[in-house]
Amino acid sequence: MKKIIALSLFAMFVAFSSYGYCATIDQQKESGFISVSANTSEEMEPNQAVVTFAVEEQGKTMPEANEKINALSTKLSEVVKIKMLETDTIKTTNHQVKPIYRYNQRDKKQILIGYKATNTMVVTTKNLEQLPAMISLALTNGATEVRGLNFSLTDYNAKCNELIGEATKRAYDNASFIAKSVGSSLNGVKNINAYCGTQSQSRAFGVMLKTANAVESTADEDAPAAPKTVPAIEPGTIKVNANVDASFYVK
Repeated sequence: MKKIIALSLFAMFVAFSSYGYCATIDQQKESGFISVSANTSEEMEPNQAVVTFAVEEQGKTMPEANEKINALSTKLSEVVKIKMLETDTIKTTNHQVKPIYRYNQRDKKQILIGYKATNTMVVTTKNLEQLPAMISLALTNGATEVRGLNFSLTDYNAKCNELIGEATKRAYDNASFIAKSVGSSLNGVKNINAYCGTQSQSRAFGVMLKTANAVESTADEDAPAAPKTVPAIEPGTIKVNANVDASFYVK
């Protein structure tokens, strides 16, 4: 009889404990939550540019083409460095050598007549004031064209963190106001999703220039060729956007 009573009491304890646990979960679910979105942004002037130059040379043999392209790339690097800061960089990111064929109408076949070597050189610079002059010097001293120009922010990550922090605080303040308006208050974070990105407000103009548009002869063959024209470049501004989607429990 005692064993039966003990088992009954244990069963009642388990039943009440389980009910209390379930009630707690249901209460948390019924408490509900508030979802809000907040955005903050800031327009900034770029402080760094990445410009890509193409260099081409031809030779009757592959070694000759390579020798010519290496000499021309070295010359281009030395000239561009005149307008670079000590912290700027220049490097070759791609090197290709392709055969050149000419179709022989009489023999009805392709004839190998030489090789074309191409180097792609990338300059990363913070000297934006001298960027137009740098591009002109490059185009008059070996570069065949500018294949790309992008502006960026060196402190992008720090600015994103700052703006995300501001957007998160704004989201929390908005959720608190909404909860207070209905006689409730916030009771913890359900989830937070944050995003940060950039949007360029303008493009650079006049950068896809060819060597023929800028070449000018100089009296001193050893001196870098002087640019005939300076390309018009407008970096514009970069808009950094931070967006936060957040949900908060209420009580």
